[in-house]
Amino acid sequence: MDVLEFWRPKIDWANFDQGPVSDAMWNHFRNVVMLCHAYDHWKMAANATRLAPPRSYVGMPETKADQKRRKNEWKRNIDAQEGHMHRSAFLASEQIALMSYLLTDDDKDTPNWKLYFALRTAVAHQLPHGQARYHAAAFTSFRAAHELEGDPADIALRWLRRSGLA
Repeated sequence: MDVLEFWRPKIDWANFDQGPVSDAMWNHFRNVVMLCHAYDHWKMAANATRLAPPRSYVGMPETKADQKRRKNEWKRNIDAQEGHMHRSAFLASEQIALMSYLLTDDDKDTPNWKLYFALRTAVAHQLPHGQARYHAAAFTSFRAAHELEGDPADIALRWLRRSGLA
């Protein structure tokens, strides 16, 4: 989770309740939440930087080399921010995939099973990063006992609607 060294979300974990979810599954879930927040942060940062191209200095002569240097630095900043965004997405997808190893056939309809399948459906992490819906898992609060009521598809749809993606 190296990308979190560059920016770490300020999440109040007191607003999260593990409920009946196992400790191992909960740890992966928390990592997914942090990485989805990081994805959103770096996506917005890259877009903001892209919308603010370098301006010429007023009243100060500038050479073509100086102009090119400023433009290249601006492009490098965008590339770095997008790199962090894609790394966050990759790591979030990896955490979701690791959650699947914690499940067995006997876990069907348990809170662990519902959490994994609802998260997988809501985020759609198998899609290219530009099409996946990481914002759906950028929770600011989560009460497992309440959130995991119902069918995983219905849970995922509820999360997508809450995040404004459906």
